[in-house]
Amino acid sequence: MMNEQYITLYSNCIPVKGQSKSAIYDLQRSRVIDVPNDLYDFTQFFDTHNISELYNLGGAENYEAVYEYIQFLIDEEVAFLVDKDQQKLFPKLDIIWDYASEITNMILEISEVTFPILNKIFNAVISLGCEHLYIRVEEEESIEVIQTVLHLLEASPIYSIVFEVRLGDNQDIKSFEALIDNNKRVDTLFLLTNEIKKTNSKKIMISKSEDFIFRKECFFRVNIPLFTEAQKHNVYFNRKLYIDNEGVIKNAPETKEAFGKITETSDEELYDIIKSPPFQKYWRINKDVITECKTCEYRYMCIDNRLPVLRENGAYSFETKCKIKVAHTIEG
Repeated sequence: MMNEQYITLYSNCIPVKGQSKSAIYDLQRSRVIDVPNDLYDFTQFFDTHNISELYNLGGAENYEAVYEYIQFLIDEEVAFLVDKDQQKLFPKLDIIWDYASEITNMILEISEVTFPILNKIFNAVISLGCEHLYIRVEEEESIEVIQTVLHLLEASPIYSIVFEVRLGDNQDIKSFEALIDNNKRVDTLFLLTNEIKKTNSKKIMISKSEDFIFRKECFFRVNIPLFTEAQKHNVYFNRKLYIDNEGVIKNAPETKEAFGKITETSDEELYDIIKSPPFQKYWRINKDVITECKTCEYRYMCIDNRLPVLRENGAYSFETKCKIKVAHTIEG
């Protein structure tokens, strides 16, 4: 190890400090590495101190710890060594976020109200730039509903679809496997059942209804788009549209404000609703301004659906405790 060199983090490997520990987000490999806060503080000197100077900062009593930190970062492939004149060749990641869509994602509940006008709903949200759909199916004929959805979206620009389905008594998992496994648009199918079921499909996740909220894969995502969006926005509420089983238009299932019914709303009216400040009320309440979240090391990867409440002191907080972080240990 050449002591005159500088240790540099890869631009897509970003440390985030928490209250009791920190995390390094490896945005390219979609992983997060838990680290002590001391290591986070150590990384803040990388731009201005070479390795020899880092050892001097740590002092003789911390020589071994400094060595282990440097070796750990290199072994984990989140950092590398460069000469001083090479530092400028590795700029920081631009974390400014924007997206050329009025709506990026929609949650839709399939019902007797919404099913007959699926084509109208899909055309409306596609015109708004929506690319991601989360579709809840309560019907016993869920296979037929999914078939209809996939057929209607066959030539659409929709990028990904997640289905949430309650498995009926007479339904066979193999029917779902045959329907979605080779469909590139289908990202995940959540099958909710209290029975013990198995599947060979990588796209199907089986869960008990009461345990569904605790599924780690539903709430933690490590990637560049979400990380950059989370800097200034609430990644759950931002640019989301929700249409419930009565056709009521909302920002999200958790919000109370209703904006009419999709059955009585034209495409132009829907655009005006989405662009209105009341509809966007929660879009910019990001984790950095929420009391419980601003010191959490997972704040830029967590898709938390709790509703932030504005307190008298001007701060935002939640009325319920975080179940996501308590329920899961994030592994690197």
